Amino acid sequence: MALTMHQSSVFYFTRLLNNLSDILAKAQAHVDETGADPKDLLEARLTDDMFNLSQQIQMACLHPLLFVAGITGKPAELQKDEDRSFAELRSRISKTVSLLESVRPEDLNGSEDREIVLATPRADLPFTGQGSLQIFSLPNFFFHVVTAYDILRHRGVSLGKMDFLGGLK
Repeated sequence: MALTMHQSSVFYFTRLLNNLSDILAKAQAHVDETGADPKDLLEARLTDDMFNLSQQIQMACLHPLLFVAGITGKPAELQKDEDRSFAELRSRISKTVSLLESVRPEDLNGSEDREIVLATPRADLPFTGQGSLQIFSLPNFFFHVVTAYDILRHRGVSLGKMDFLGGLK
């Protein structure tokens, strides 16, 4: 049996966002244990021309919402980028996961060949449903989740590959 659009998208988005929330909990624990300033982690970036940690989380939450909006034709329920703490970022993730969990399989399934326009903050991008998922949404989503993980690991938060992958079931 082939994977459906719902299985190929919502499953990965929600799984990795939940793992990312757990990673942020570890970052908060690191700050609590070391007495570090959380702002130093929230504003950390791998290099000057990349987004900081907070922005990486915001983008990881944005891409799934843009994908669902593009497929369903409903406006994306975007949040303001005003997160100033690990708790606020985890709340953003939780809200995004809740929105994704409300997406019904029939909202996405059968949209593989549908011509859509993915409305991004920078441009409107024409795709098929499957193309938007495989070429744009999933790669961007994984990029931002991995980059957030890398920033925290680089800054001394005790993380391993299993934190990224989550439980293997």
